[in-house]
Amino acid sequence: SRSTYDGVVAGTVALKKVSNDVYEFTKMAVDEAYRRRGIAEALTYASFEKARELGATKVILYSNRVLTPAITMYHKLGFTEVPMEKDVVYQRSDIKMEIDLASLRPQADSYTNANAPAQHFTTI
Repeated sequence: SRSTYDGVVAGTVALKKVSNDVYEFTKMAVDEAYRRRGIAEALTYASFEKARELGATKVILYSNRVLTPAITMYHKLGFTEVPMEKDVVYQRSDIKMEIDLASLRPQADSYTNANAPAQHFTTI
């Protein structure tokens, strides 16, 4: 998925298939000039919707605790920490999180944010 703000690509995210019902949330980035406008959250919710369309029941992610704003956002959106595998392919990762797509809050299906008015903001 990618997100545009006033027609400019402001962020992107990817999903990687792990199994038929599990996808990995990966490669999220938001342009520095567009941060703190709800774009990361919107990209996350868009990835949840896409994962559901693809048959997923769960989304996982790997990150690093030094990325405090990202970890805080993931917790806020409903991700929970789970044990890491011993053979993780991402050397810099020190945390694994997951979310059960059935447990999403209602706003996850129709995301809006006061800092990202609909007339400015599109997630593709």
